[in-house]
Amino acid sequence: RLIAESPQREALLSLIEQDVARLAQAAALPGDGGEYIETVNRLNRLLTQAAGNRRLQAILGSLAVQTVRYTRLGLSTPGRRMQSVRHWQGLLQAIRRGDGDAAERIARQRVIDSRDAAVEQLRVQAALRAFTQQAMLEFRGQSERKLLREARDFVEQMVVPTVYPEAIEALRWHQRQGHIVAIVSGATKFVVRPVAEALGIKHYLY
Repeated sequence: RLIAESPQREALLSLIEQDVARLAQAAALPGDGGEYIETVNRLNRLLTQAAGNRRLQAILGSLAVQTVRYTRLGLSTPGRRMQSVRHWQGLLQAIRRGDGDAAERIARQRVIDSRDAAVEQLRVQAALRAFTQQAMLEFRGQSERKLLREARDFVEQMVVPTVYPEAIEALRWHQRQGHIVAIVSGATKFVVRPVAEALGIKHYLY
């Protein structure tokens, strides 16, 4: 609101427009949205500094540091980033018009949507942890040999057929060149060892 109603807002518009354009380009990129989040953080700093309130700058700067994990969670999917872009585009239009009410409304909604998305991601992660714990209980009491045999069957039937031929060819090329090829994973040996064996990889670390 402060920026939208400021007579000096014209000086900021070109900077905001540039970053909002970058957001639109970065929103649909695959991955964790690192470039998008970096641009959002830069925009937030720009708007906070432009407000001209040092106390507000200090408070928002501290909040940004404390909530960085939740910011990433809230913008972790392309769909959420596209929604965020629309908010930023609407905010840019409100600032351009000098519409403080619209700017405040859009800014509030942007925060609410980011919060809700982060909460949903946390809920999904918690559900996945609960599922994993329950699955591990089913393996209790089984022999290592039996688990490895079942893991090999699973890898051969469900994992290997999904590996792209281009990936296999790249793997074989490196092996022909004499390069050391290894799998480094946070998974257990019941996953890593069968995958390595199926792909003909001698070295693995888990």
